[in-house]
Amino acid sequence: GADTRMDTSPFAYKSAATVGGYAGSTTLANFPVLVRLSESAIDGFKYSDFFADGSDLSLVDIGFVDAEGSGLAYEIDTWNPSGESLVWVNLPRMTNGTEFAMWYRSSKTGKALNSDNVWADYTGVWHLNESGSAGTTVKDSSTNSLVGAAQGLSASVASGRIGGSWRISPVYNRNAAGIKIELDDAVKLSKVNGLGDTFSTSFWTKRRDLDTKWCVTGLNR
Repeated sequence: GADTRMDTSPFAYKSAATVGGYAGSTTLANFPVLVRLSESAIDGFKYSDFFADGSDLSLVDIGFVDAEGSGLAYEIDTWNPSGESLVWVNLPRMTNGTEFAMWYRSSKTGKALNSDNVWADYTGVWHLNESGSAGTTVKDSSTNSLVGAAQGLSASVASGRIGGSWRISPVYNRNAAGIKIELDDAVKLSKVNGLGDTFSTSFWTKRRDLDTKWCVTGLNR
């Protein structure tokens, strides 16, 4: 088959990673894992080693490879040179103990060497990192460009389980935060209709009034 190994020669530094905490016995396919980067958590890791400052995420000189050296699709969710950065990395095969590696400090980026999308198997992915009033553009990180617009009272807050999050009004059915997506062309409409009668969604939720922990909530139809 084709050689999918990424050319890591432009990069100066490598940091190895191992998946831990997965108790299942089944190997998962095309699974997005969250990589948390910070100087306090990774020995030898320094933001000063990067050429890009993160003002343009497409220029951050970083890349990921699996144990065989094949390039991995990734998306920078949050880049914070003064704290913790969050990066989603797609592992073609994942189980407990799966190894992969991050390369950084280069005049190139992993995106230039491997432009695959982490969320290629998803209809829509909205991280809700945006803040603002109704009408604020909400990015779709999937390949389907289902860009939304914020509705009601919504704001990005620092206490999200992963990156930013939205605070939803406790007033039932009034001024609650949401996303409106205009299916303004046949391609977008076909993607949504292609879901059929059975699909699932997932998101993190936290009931502030009950002071509960964050939990993953799933909706199935």
